Amino acid sequence: MLHFKKILVPFDGSNHAKKALTQAIDLVQNSEDAELCILAINEDVTAVAVNNLERVYINPQPTLSKYDPANDYIAMAKKMIPEGIKANYVVKTGDAGILIEDMANHEHFDLVIMGSRGLGIFTGLLLGSVSNYTLSHVECPVFIIK
Repeated sequence: MLHFKKILVPFDGSNHAKKALTQAIDLVQNSEDAELCILAINEDVTAVAVNNLERVYINPQPTLSKYDPANDYIAMAKKMIPEGIKANYVVKTGDAGILIEDMANHEHFDLVIMGSRGLGIFTGLLLGSVSNYTLSHVECPVFIIK
């Protein structure tokens, strides 16, 4: 049986993200020493996906209003995680795909579990998605939940 100790779960409060977190919890509950890392991202609206492989930044000037839902996502995730599950919580701001790639690869996660569709501002509007980007760029296995 495969053994995953460090599991990264990008979480944006969407139904797919909730399903992914539920799967991650089940996996951790059946393991003695696994732990979750819940990553919530405040999407940088100046960065848009061009395709699955590249990113482009279109407006480096600050926006008039700032949408920072990541702390709400963390609160939602905490309510879903049963007591006794090892979990830590990280909030970042930027391009979701790049942040997930960076965390997964540089912090040596064994598995990424994520939803196939999220609530990102540009997700589905342009070519490419965060889950496709993650599949292409993360070194560990990626489990995508529909």
